[in-house]
Amino acid sequence: MEANQQIFDALLSLWNEFKAFPPEAHLFCPKTDDDDQTNYEEPNIDEEGASREDKAKHIEQGIARHLTAYRLSLLLALRPEEAGAWLTQWSDTVNSFLTRCDSCATKWHRSREKFLKALEKYVSP
Repeated sequence: MEANQQIFDALLSLWNEFKAFPPEAHLFCPKTDDDDQTNYEEPNIDEEGASREDKAKHIEQGIARHLTAYRLSLLLALRPEEAGAWLTQWSDTVNSFLTRCDSCATKWHRSREKFLKALEKYVSP
């Protein structure tokens, strides 16, 4: 299979995951919506309306959303005519969460180094 086709197939898979996320769920943190006041920094403490099990589930789902949304940042490397509406929709959604949620913004920026290191093996010096 041609490399470009492999890249497209990978992006398509990521895009389908991205579009399946609940629209109100935050992309880079465990919050299920903007009204979620759960303290996910203390996952082993039950709270009113959020058991440890609920927190663990939301943290796991948040990590999955984070990885998918961050990997889709590869759309930025494509020409606009290749990325098309995906890039616009991804950018709008990501920017929405990064500008209204401190936790999402923090997790986005703290992930950068790890993400770039993972890409290094694909880029020749």
